[in-house]
Amino acid sequence: MKKIAFVVNTSWHIYNFRLGLIKALQAEGYQVVAISPKDDYTPQLIANDIEHYDVTINNIGTNPFEDAKLTYDYFRLYRRIKPDLVMHFTAKPNIYGSMAAGLLGIPAISSITG
Repeated sequence: MKKIAFVVNTSWHIYNFRLGLIKALQAEGYQVVAISPKDDYTPQLIANDIEHYDVTINNIGTNPFEDAKLTYDYFRLYRRIKPDLVMHFTAKPNIYGSMAAGLLGIPAISSITG
């Protein structure tokens, strides 16, 4: 079964804006995992058969050391869960998640909406 990782800065975002796409992918036989900081919407993702992995993101911070750690955290997580495709949404996942996926040779799609 192919595995697709959705990487966003909040579980709220995944639940409110990506749940329909995730349900369609699951119906087609894909395993979908979510990577975001744990928040009030994380249990709702799990209730929809979406495996969740917690990461720490400072959404408003500009500390380069925190951002380097985030890139490393994504790298370690991607290496462990071995997704076939990573879909990044929002700024920091797009930048640092794409760098980590690129280092591992994992195809990635970055998306900014709005």
